[in-house]
Amino acid sequence: MIKFSHSDINNLLYSALRSKKHLRIRRKSYFKRALKLIYLYLTVSADKYPTNKKIILNYLNKSYIDFSDIRLKEDFKFDLKESQVKPLFIVEFLLIISFLLNVQFIHKILFNAAARITINVIKTRNIQSVICGHPDLLISFMGFCLKECQKEVITIQHGIYNLTSYEVLWWEKEVATKIILYGEDFKDLYISQGVRREKIFIGNPYFGSIINPIDNKNVNLLFRNKKVIFLGQQLYKISDSVYEGYNDFLNNFILFFEHMNVEVFYKPHPREELNKSLSPSNFSKLKIFRGKGKPKELYSDFDFYYSVNSSILIELYLQRKICFQVDIPIDDFNYDIFKDYTGIPLVNINNLQEHLHSKEYSFFYDPSYLNIRQDYNKYMVDLIYRIINPARIN
Repeated sequence: MIKFSHSDINNLLYSALRSKKHLRIRRKSYFKRALKLIYLYLTVSADKYPTNKKIILNYLNKSYIDFSDIRLKEDFKFDLKESQVKPLFIVEFLLIISFLLNVQFIHKILFNAAARITINVIKTRNIQSVICGHPDLLISFMGFCLKECQKEVITIQHGIYNLTSYEVLWWEKEVATKIILYGEDFKDLYISQGVRREKIFIGNPYFGSIINPIDNKNVNLLFRNKKVIFLGQQLYKISDSVYEGYNDFLNNFILFFEHMNVEVFYKPHPREELNKSLSPSNFSKLKIFRGKGKPKELYSDFDFYYSVNSSILIELYLQRKICFQVDIPIDDFNYDIFKDYTGIPLVNINNLQEHLHSKEYSFFYDPSYLNIRQDYNKYMVDLIYRIINPARIN
């Protein structure tokens, strides 16, 4: 039986939270999720699961890695349908109740019950590994149990961020058995924060690039479609002051482009709640963009792209889109350091009026920061295959 220390429980439940405000938001979302889990458990019929396969629970969206287009020689199945892991609805429900109540002796009871169910699922479903990006509550717990069962827990870098301000997650340090990162610079960052070198593998981002590291090709800043887009972030989870800074910039941003007769669009982050993120005034002035799809196809008709510490912004930049990194004050976060990794310029309230005056815009990236490969999906599938099946390296 798995033994959970108070430290293990607290870290599994609360270590990913950024602030008291984030805690309040998480409580509300978990309460809604608990109600949904009750509904799912009552309505989803249990389904047969494969008994002749080694199961890899894959919690990555296909936009990150698509295993379906690669035929692996071993009898692996990536992921199971919800109906095939129905007992995990109960596990997640127990974890959420533990989170919401936050009482130590109840934690132990609920965690032990959740562990018994999880271990049974791991054994009966022949689960060999879990693969994820940023783990949610259930994945964190599943990973902890799989590690205790001597199985692989693989996490892949979630997002492309500023090296000077990122803190490696407890889960990455203590639970993940293998960590796949996007470049040598990120590897150095993780090692400097206590992650063992042998756990780290260099993979590549989930997109290619049409520019090369030393491209440095300059283009002019011209309007063709008279449209710009701001890619939203969930900064309201950090603090009220960050919310205010975010909306102050957006207000100035909207006014700046209105005077130029340029349409201003706003694309919410997938988990962003607009009523929490945007002031009523800004919400009323912005054109909310609801499109879905791959960024290089989705945003093809915008002239300029803006965001705060956004992976999609870098993805678009590598498709030769003109992008700007927005400087919103967040503690000691240093946006300006991004210029060492790519050619994306910095814009804030102070230089907003002049930021389009430059006659040249450069494209380049540091290959130590991003290990870009054009066969990125095949490369990552092959890497994961070697990790989960080291005896069958071809």
